[in-house]
Amino acid sequence: MIARAARKAALAGGLGAVSWISHPWWLRQVGLALVHIDEPRPADLIVVLAGDWSGERILKAAELARSGLAPRILASGATIHFGIRECALAIDLAVRNGHPRERFECFEQDAHSTREEASKMLPALQARGVKSVILVTNDAHTARARYVWKKLAPWLDVRAAASNSEFQTGVWWRDREGWKEFHNEVLKRITSTFDL
Repeated sequence: MIARAARKAALAGGLGAVSWISHPWWLRQVGLALVHIDEPRPADLIVVLAGDWSGERILKAAELARSGLAPRILASGATIHFGIRECALAIDLAVRNGHPRERFECFEQDAHSTREEASKMLPALQARGVKSVILVTNDAHTARARYVWKKLAPWLDVRAAASNSEFQTGVWWRDREGWKEFHNEVLKRITSTFDL
């Protein structure tokens, strides 16, 4: 009986040690499940999704446009910060970084989810005759955003581009913000499956 308990304890300890030693690998794999980045190719429009606090998304979109992948950038203004639409703040940042203001357009709307944001933007894109877009968002959001947009607009060629690489490179789990983003994205992925 004591030998059996000792074997169980040794097995549990061994599994714990293997888990601890291998945690960089499996945490990276779990994070990569949230990421879907497409090969860049020309599109009619670049769409910058709302929810960026640093300006990484708008600057990534500006780089893509500068490289010739799309002539225009439509920035979502789904949120308001200190009385100013996020898209206006983002565009001002891009202009301060040397990008021409005429390349950008602010799409003002009120949305509280990726699905709601897409459902408000897609009719405007369809009315403009847009057939292909590059969605720019953070890397952990790419797979879900692409899924939602493709589901709502089967007529649209949707390609995803990431403004950062924390989840791609496997460093997301090293800080509190990465864990928060991971849990938030997993929860949102579950709810988007049920169209919530």
